[in-house]
Amino acid sequence: MIRDLGDGLVLSPLVSDDAEELFTLTDRNREHLSYWLPWVPFVREIGDSLEFITGCEAALSKGERTELAVRWNGRIAGVLGTHELHANRVWVSLGYWLGKEYEGKGLMVRSANALVEHLFRDLGFHRVEIRCEPENLRSRAIPERLGFRQEGTLRGNGKIGGRFHDSMVYGMLSHEWNSQVD
Repeated sequence: MIRDLGDGLVLSPLVSDDAEELFTLTDRNREHLSYWLPWVPFVREIGDSLEFITGCEAALSKGERTELAVRWNGRIAGVLGTHELHANRVWVSLGYWLGKEYEGKGLMVRSANALVEHLFRDLGFHRVEIRCEPENLRSRAIPERLGFRQEGTLRGNGKIGGRFHDSMVYGMLSHEWNSQVD
């Protein structure tokens, strides 16, 4: 899936040539990202980013998941992907992150809108789910702007940097979907 969303925003699959740029973005945003994402401490060198991308390429070829580079003006600004694809395309979970310098520009809401549209209209999923920590207001803004319904909170369901955290669960069913962003 390669989508030109206009105004310099493009979604495209991560490829091996992206490893150095992805690592640099992650490393530059390490402090910002590590509070919210458990994988950040394990990305210590370009090879770790390359290993992630190689795994993504293999998973994409098998139809197991999709990880997309969110590119703005030709640079990787973050990553948006599917997790937990369930049998018979019943439901899928989305995850995403942006470098701090790219926040507040509407890049992720537009990107997530395009991916959700693709999941429902082109791939036939019945349900899309997004989980966010209650304190992560920027992350929560994505499903809220897209019209997802807040369904509940999973208490203490994750651990990042030695602290347990809750996850708010947002869901959207295919018959409820109405693209929110042009």
